[in-house]
Amino acid sequence: MSEEKKKEGKNWTETVLLVVVFAVVFAAMFFLSKGAGQKETTIDGLRIIFAGNAKEELAGALASHTIVVEERLVNASDPRNSAVAVMAAEAAHSLYVSNKTVYVYGVVDGVPTINCNANTTNCTGAQVVVEISNCDCVRVSDRIYVSGGTDFMLRNAQKVGSLFAYVLSEN
Repeated sequence: MSEEKKKEGKNWTETVLLVVVFAVVFAAMFFLSKGAGQKETTIDGLRIIFAGNAKEELAGALASHTIVVEERLVNASDPRNSAVAVMAAEAAHSLYVSNKTVYVYGVVDGVPTINCNANTTNCTGAQVVVEISNCDCVRVSDRIYVSGGTDFMLRNAQKVGSLFAYVLSEN
């Protein structure tokens, strides 16, 4: 094999190796940045994901006198919708008992539909979002996301309501 072909093969190998190393470094940085600053704790068996202080962040999201709860639903008669409704009802009840004015609306396939019409102004800006996902957790950011599967929703509705009541009773 000529020197030129050996050099060409070596350059190609180096290029491929550099691309692979770059891809691995990029992927690692991406995943680290996604999890950076997130903390996790368990309260009454509920996994809570937050950035700083879980209790303060929960209280901050629920600080307004008027709280809007968004139910993220799927189109059709799906049992997951019932689980979301149970969780949202328990959360709304707990907030109401804590002297909050509570509005609940449903988003079906991305469109605010249930309890939303021309006379309703509380179909955006929800402080609490209840959604089906594989998280089985309460995530706190600018809002509170209660995210999980059907079993999680049905088994933990009272715990989430109690968590909200506890956070609000301390403020």
